[in-house]
Amino acid sequence: MIEKKLAIINDAALHLLMPEDIQEIFRIIVTKAVELVDGSFGSIILHDNKEMVRVYTSDPNHFSNRVRKESSSYKAYSQRKIIVVPISEFASVHPELVERNIKSTIYIPLSNRNKTIGVLVIHSKNKIKLETSDESLLSLFGTMASLAIRKTQLYTETKTALETRDHFISHASHELRTPLTSINGYIQLLQSKMKDKNTVESKWVNELYDESKRLTNLIIELMEINRIKQGTLQFNLRENNLNEFFEELESQVKSISNREVIFENHYEKEYPVFIGDPDKLMKVFVGLVSNALKFSPANGPIIVTLNSSQSKFSLSVIDKGNGMSREQLAKVFEGFNKFDNQEGQGFRVGLLLAKHIIKFHHGTIEINSKINKGTKVEVKLPLLSYEAHSHQS
Repeated sequence: MIEKKLAIINDAALHLLMPEDIQEIFRIIVTKAVELVDGSFGSIILHDNKEMVRVYTSDPNHFSNRVRKESSSYKAYSQRKIIVVPISEFASVHPELVERNIKSTIYIPLSNRNKTIGVLVIHSKNKIKLETSDESLLSLFGTMASLAIRKTQLYTETKTALETRDHFISHASHELRTPLTSINGYIQLLQSKMKDKNTVESKWVNELYDESKRLTNLIIELMEINRIKQGTLQFNLRENNLNEFFEELESQVKSISNREVIFENHYEKEYPVFIGDPDKLMKVFVGLVSNALKFSPANGPIIVTLNSSQSKFSLSVIDKGNGMSREQLAKVFEGFNKFDNQEGQGFRVGLLLAKHIIKFHHGTIEINSKINKGTKVEVKLPLLSYEAHSHQS
């Protein structure tokens, strides 16, 4: 008999690992509890806002019954112990149970580590008499059920919070873009008027322009990350000459920084052609170099290397900056993460976006880093083979 009940609990545990819908969790718990005590139907009552609320029942006719404060449900909840009540004790309060030939009701607290969240109530047509071993098994089941309920509640709360956050970011990004466009326009007008002046004010305007440009890029990345999550990010694919792409990358990097960045082209294949969205890929690589500039000392070397191997090419960005710990590396692709840079703290932005873009192009992005020893980011992307290129030509 005990073996059979253990088998039921084990089966329940396996089923409770999978569902993420709270009502499905409730259904499984009640179904298995009914099977465990040879019951007829059951309910789950949770403590919410200083009162007990019936959140699920396998018998819809029983759902309307309110949970009284003097009931056995409250007693099982407050005392954190299993209670078996014969029909004689509540026949006058619940005559409908008498009509359905219910003989006893068992109340199982849903508790774990001295924290009780509610009660599992099972009605049976049999006179239930629990042995010590039965109480131990039902206590185990109550603990397992409470963990499953709490896990699902936390999952739902987290999912809702993330959806709310993403909605806010999306809305705020769109709202900020319009006034920021006007601000950028006025800053550029000021720049044009003060371009030949070597004054403190002209320096302020230039700094203001750099910061507004950085803010604009951040907002664009936020909007693109939101498009990733919605599945609406668009790509414009075409053939690209890899050598020309690498030269354009060098040109763009020089336009955003006066620091020395070493570009090394070790590409050896005869037909340097790849299929991709050049604008989005350029954004990825410029962003990787920008991060290297931001998170490495002013005199630290930054090397951008292009290599080829078989049907792929690899583009690496290497710096000798602060580096990242294992914990930081584990989270680096999750979104916008804060790290120490030379001025204090900053963001390694856009890596979530970069990973999505590279993945879309059937490539990979890997980051190797050690604290105080620097970081190497390597992107590998497929090349268009000579045969494919000749066929398309």
